[in-house]
Amino acid sequence: MTDSALYDKILDLAKPLADAQGLKIWGLELVPGGRLTVRLYLDGVNIDQCESVSRQLGLAMEVENLIAQAWTLEISSPGLERPFFELCQLKNYLGEIIEVSLASPLAEDAQASSRGAISGRKHWRGHLLALDDNTFSLEPCDITAEGEVIFEGREAVRIPWAQVRRARRVEIFRQPQKPGKTSAGLSRRKKSKDVNREIISENNSEKSVPTTAIQPNLSQGDSRRQA
Repeated sequence: MTDSALYDKILDLAKPLADAQGLKIWGLELVPGGRLTVRLYLDGVNIDQCESVSRQLGLAMEVENLIAQAWTLEISSPGLERPFFELCQLKNYLGEIIEVSLASPLAEDAQASSRGAISGRKHWRGHLLALDDNTFSLEPCDITAEGEVIFEGREAVRIPWAQVRRARRVEIFRQPQKPGKTSAGLSRRKKSKDVNREIISENNSEKSVPTTAIQPNLSQGDSRRQA
């Protein structure tokens, strides 16, 4: 059985199971390896539903004898940094940051190049601006360790969906600033140091205040089955 046929057959088995739980199939991944990983994403799924669908789908796949090699079944929510499997899935994420990997570097466009556009890259991260039937537009950007979005200052790039190998949403976790570490505070400290080589007590006090960066503990409710 070809990968395409296997993909379609697994979706055919999974759809009625998802429908019975009131769930929508977000996408399916077949990850090759010594043990094939079959990863099914269900939007809005909880842990109990993961377990139920995993049990039923795993049994159905065994009965159908779809895969000759050893395999693992994973049922998961797409999560905050969800992958995208179809261009239409992007429409609800306009204005957000998207990261994509292409099958080949984006072709050079002479007219775009003359305007300062960038091309020749396989990996892109940017602000999702628009999409049509076959392409989507990103304003290229980077994200600092503190969670600040820094735009590259170049025009938007239009990417054909047919060239996309992987695409996902980027969740930005902004680190809390230490007390007194605002831009204005840093400017005041530098000015004071330049004038009299001393740091005023207002800025000295910030050293005694500990700050801990806290990020949410995210659970996607994975369930696994091995054969």
